[in-house]
Amino acid sequence: MAMAIRCRQLMEAGVAADQAALAAATGMTRAWITIVMRLTLLASDIQEELLHLEPDEEIDQHAVQRIARMLSWREQRAAWKALRG
Repeated sequence: MAMAIRCRQLMEAGVAADQAALAAATGMTRAWITIVMRLTLLASDIQEELLHLEPDEEIDQHAVQRIARMLSWREQRAAWKALRG
């Protein structure tokens, strides 16, 4: 999540023109940058929770990505709640 926020900041500041430039600068694939950047579409409270996960706390990355694809923050929050139990 922190990487997604930082990448978004770099693009907003004009340091990186687009996701392709971010991929080239970081050595990551464009596909991975897309996956990372999708996290910025999560509801802000979900982003906060991700940022404050304990280091040993496991989370299903694929489930989080599925949640990020949901357009409604209400749906995201319901899916996040179900994921977190």
